[in-house]
Amino acid sequence: MTKLLAWIDKLLSHFPKIHQVYKKYQSFILYFTASCLSLVLDLGLAYFLYIGLGMNLVLSNTLGLIAGFLFTYWVSKYIFHSDHDLEGLFVYLGTFAIGIVLSNLVLYLSNNYLILVLEKKWAFLLAKILSTVLPFFTNYFIRKYLFYVKDQWKKRRK
Repeated sequence: MTKLLAWIDKLLSHFPKIHQVYKKYQSFILYFTASCLSLVLDLGLAYFLYIGLGMNLVLSNTLGLIAGFLFTYWVSKYIFHSDHDLEGLFVYLGTFAIGIVLSNLVLYLSNNYLILVLEKKWAFLLAKILSTVLPFFTNYFIRKYLFYVKDQWKKRRK
């Protein structure tokens, strides 16, 4: 992963204006990219469980979110340059808990409305996309803040 990020940085250095924007918003761009990949995993699993196997909406969403969380947790150390220590684990578990509640609430409410006007699979897909937006931004800003605070605290201890 580190080699891939170095390659991207080197490639973009040939385009100074794009490279400048990339450097300025690098953590957000990388978090967004990782979240999109996580969403594909999450959405695919939840769709398969809910539409394909007929599992409960909230349970299938929760299992998809867990799969996406594990992927995002793994790549996060490259995005936020943070070690996976016990504090980092607690940051991720805490924000994941907030995100899962928000996601399931938005999914449940929007799916119940959309199912009245759309086919089951389309209602689910649209509700799933809607339920991703709020937790994405909430988790990003909380994690960014908490990892910043954590890093500042570690610097003071040295």
